Amino acid sequence: MENKALGLHDFAFYRGLVNGGIPARELAARYLPMVRLDERLIRAEARRIQQELCAAARRNGRSLIAKMIEAGPPRMPELDAPLLEEFSARFPEGFYSEADLLLLFEQEHPQAGAARRQEQLRKRQLGALVWLEGLVAQPVQPQDDVRAWLPTAIAQRLAAHGLRTLAQLVDAIERQGSAWCNRVPGIGATKAKAIVDWLRRNVPGFEARIGARALEPVRRGRSLLAAARPRSTGIVPLEYLNLPPSSTLAQATNRVPPGPGVLIALDDTDAIRRWLLSKLTAEQLARPERLHQVPTYRCYRREAERLLLWCLVARGKPLGGMDESDALAYAQFLNDPQPAAQWIDLQRHPRWSVHWRPFAGPLRGPSRRYALTVLDALFQFLVDQRYHFRNPWRAALRTEPAPKARFRSRALTIEQCAAVREAVATLPDGEHKARLRALLSLAYTAGLRRSEIAGAIWGDLRNEVVEDEPGWFLEIRGKGGKLRDVAIGEDVMQDLQTYLALRGMPVDGPEPLPAETPLLCALPSSFAGPRPRSALSESGVGQVLKDAFAAGAALCKDPGDQMQLERASAHWLRHTFARHALEADAELADIQKVLGHASINTTAVYLDTDLVKLRRAQRLSSSVVA
Repeated sequence: MENKALGLHDFAFYRGLVNGGIPARELAARYLPMVRLDERLIRAEARRIQQELCAAARRNGRSLIAKMIEAGPPRMPELDAPLLEEFSARFPEGFYSEADLLLLFEQEHPQAGAARRQEQLRKRQLGALVWLEGLVAQPVQPQDDVRAWLPTAIAQRLAAHGLRTLAQLVDAIERQGSAWCNRVPGIGATKAKAIVDWLRRNVPGFEARIGARALEPVRRGRSLLAAARPRSTGIVPLEYLNLPPSSTLAQATNRVPPGPGVLIALDDTDAIRRWLLSKLTAEQLARPERLHQVPTYRCYRREAERLLLWCLVARGKPLGGMDESDALAYAQFLNDPQPAAQWIDLQRHPRWSVHWRPFAGPLRGPSRRYALTVLDALFQFLVDQRYHFRNPWRAALRTEPAPKARFRSRALTIEQCAAVREAVATLPDGEHKARLRALLSLAYTAGLRRSEIAGAIWGDLRNEVVEDEPGWFLEIRGKGGKLRDVAIGEDVMQDLQTYLALRGMPVDGPEPLPAETPLLCALPSSFAGPRPRSALSESGVGQVLKDAFAAGAALCKDPGDQMQLERASAHWLRHTFARHALEADAELADIQKVLGHASINTTAVYLDTDLVKLRRAQRLSSSVVA
């Protein structure tokens, strides 16, 4: 017997069995959606509840109640007898007492006596259930372990993927919609729907917070959810922020008074918005609904948003009230944002969620320096636009320790790449395997960013003859909207064509592929039913590659290789391409063009050419000794 808690839903189900009149399957569908509508499983669940009730009665010294519950729900016999009033009409009035009349009636109609006794048992059992419910029934709480309420097999699968409490499960459903179950083996559409039905009926606040959205892909309702969240003060995303009244804030001593040549901004949020827009291309500005897909925009907004919220909440002043001491205090705050419950969201809730927080954790090293560099750029813009008098961040940057000179490679070795390919080869044939092969080929051989991979479409590819040799080229729109071409080898094209064919879009089909066809798509979801195929998102690219690296790490025998692959992310393939190209004697300037770097210094940071030269020398000396 599973050791589960007894909730109000269990009592409602068992009370329905005692009352009778409603089939057990219907009661199970109403109160126990986690139990498949199978008669054997329903009987087993009824026995579990019955045994728990008996054990609770005995623990509290009520053995008679335990024995009564052990009798099981009453079984009312079918009656083929007249009503007692009709039977008494056969005798003169007052001829028999009520007790004698009842005894005579039951002697002539024995099933009526059985029915009366079963009815008495039913009433006593219902009374016992009222007592037991007040004694042992536990309300379902979000912090409860999933194993306390859900079937053991399902709870174990959820816990193995980090969903150990009902709150974590609810968070996953809120963030991912119907796709939450895709990454949990053994939880398909039917089980996922049963879990959601149970949560909707039993977890406090689930229905109001998520409700039917749990059965829909989250992207379908994202715009509605974003529009539904009201604006407010406090720690909320920039687009939902209402600035507190100026009378409640310290004076903006660094703010330039309105006048000719001064940035026309309504307030600090408007000034930040104007700075963000200054970083976008004309094409990006023309599609404001897709700004959340622009990496630079997201990163700059994140840092400006964090600072503004800290100024308002922690310092009680606008951006224009900041001085050098505030900048230094904020730099220290980044090391450990406290109180954590107010600032940190480990679950990374979407921006429309009331559980959103600006930080995922403390910032260290390069992340912290990056944040301060972005804020320096923001305030320099505000100074240049005559919105602020001075930039207080220069002092904070001067106090930052210089980056360590030691170079830590993010490039994978040939052996590590081979381990990843071996892991992919072990996957069953199908669209998932073909997509992963195409993704790895494209990311490695072209040195693309995650956003560039996610945005690649069929119309960006062209077959062109260069120096009398035909070849494929992919047009990439990189950072700042800059265009560049990268060569695509025949092996990569073969992987892409194989993958497209498995998506039902053969390149050599009778109809040409539409130009807007994404090169890489999200896998179809059986939970949400048939739906249009959308492009694999930027975060999806990162997660798919992280999974591939983890699988490769599991095959590595060398602990160093294993550790390197466990740390690797999608961006590492960009470093890997650059390192391997340099070791193959490619020119640094050519690698810069392929990677789309504005400065060759950025490319040099990727590589540490001194280490490359050292490795070449070691190989040369080894060959001489051999």
